[in-house]
Amino acid sequence: MSNHLIEQAEQLLKQQNFPEAGKIFRKFWEEENNSYAASRYLCCLRKAGHPGAAIRQGKKAKEQFPDNNYIKNELIWAYYDKHIKNFSEEEDINKLIEPAINILRLQPDKLPKELTVMAVVKLAKQKNQWEIVSEWCDKLDPKNLDKTTINGKGKSKQEQWLFAKVKSLIELELWKEARLWALEAIKLYPKEIHFYRWAALALGYQGKVKQAINELEKIILTQRTEWYILQDLANFYSSLNQLYPAISFSCRAALASGEYKTKVTLYMNIAQLSLDTGNIEIAVRNIELSKAIREQEGWKIKQNLQELEYKIYQELEKSQKTVELESKNINYLLKLCQKDWKKQAYSDLPQESGMINYLPQDKSHGFIITDEGKRIFFLQKDLPPSLRKEKLKVYFNLEKNWDRKQQKESLKAVNFCACY
Repeated sequence: MSNHLIEQAEQLLKQQNFPEAGKIFRKFWEEENNSYAASRYLCCLRKAGHPGAAIRQGKKAKEQFPDNNYIKNELIWAYYDKHIKNFSEEEDINKLIEPAINILRLQPDKLPKELTVMAVVKLAKQKNQWEIVSEWCDKLDPKNLDKTTINGKGKSKQEQWLFAKVKSLIELELWKEARLWALEAIKLYPKEIHFYRWAALALGYQGKVKQAINELEKIILTQRTEWYILQDLANFYSSLNQLYPAISFSCRAALASGEYKTKVTLYMNIAQLSLDTGNIEIAVRNIELSKAIREQEGWKIKQNLQELEYKIYQELEKSQKTVELESKNINYLLKLCQKDWKKQAYSDLPQESGMINYLPQDKSHGFIITDEGKRIFFLQKDLPPSLRKEKLKVYFNLEKNWDRKQQKESLKAVNFCACY
């Protein structure tokens, strides 16, 4: 067959006329025993949307030309297109693993190997199959993964790998290994708060609770405050039987940004801590909130919640107190609980009074001048709208803050109320 026909087939392939190009390549393969034509025919089948046929023909071509890398690569991509590329999240993960293993047996190049492995890792994460996540992460060396992002957004391939690996080790409670990988990840991605959190959790669950608390408190001081890190702190303080800092951090977690649905266990924890510290009315309101959310979402009322509710109402009866609840509406319960959380979240912080001195509309912060003349920083989002007036006298609590400009610890004002 003439070179002219091969050139014609290549032109048809460039024009995406895969059926006509495929006919020529197949004929050249069969009549001339040409390995190049065989690989191009497989490419045409695959790009025409027939990966199954490409696999069948690819197996035949690989037997005929066992050492041809072009044929091997086309077979790999055919497996990927048919079994990996558009795999449904609803499918059994084992149906993904089998073709993925077939691809790896063919010793794929860097890109198809990464895509295949990370497809398994992604689905395993979604299905909480953490052993599979960890095992398949180990099929790649993170040092060889791309560190770049698309237009500076999202996570690089390397960071995605580290995220999956550390998370899997945390879920598997392999604390020592999790700590090592988290610290390695921090070196490479110092802005990712989860790596700091996981490093601290791994330390705490190895029994070094005080060191873990120090690391978590440093995160909320120097980086940013997330409700789940405040909850981690509450859990560790509770494990040390330090109930008052535990309830303080729990209430701060409840007040921090985050969907109330995700905090349903947190509210139950506050109910338990409130019971343990003798705040029975607060315990009632929080257990009712936790239960109401579960009922609204159609979630099962767990046995531990039922047992805690029983204990709380037993103690309420013994105390001869009453808790008036006008309804079990979630918004109503949230408003009641928020008042409780504010009282308990800041009860151990010093309180001062002063005048709002600086409140620019184009800034996210402001300043208060205390009665003693000290200038105190605050975030405007922490100031209730009704108090956003310069020269207004307010009470507030003082909380540790990190001064990024001067790179040192300072104080900020939180939990405002008007002076009457």
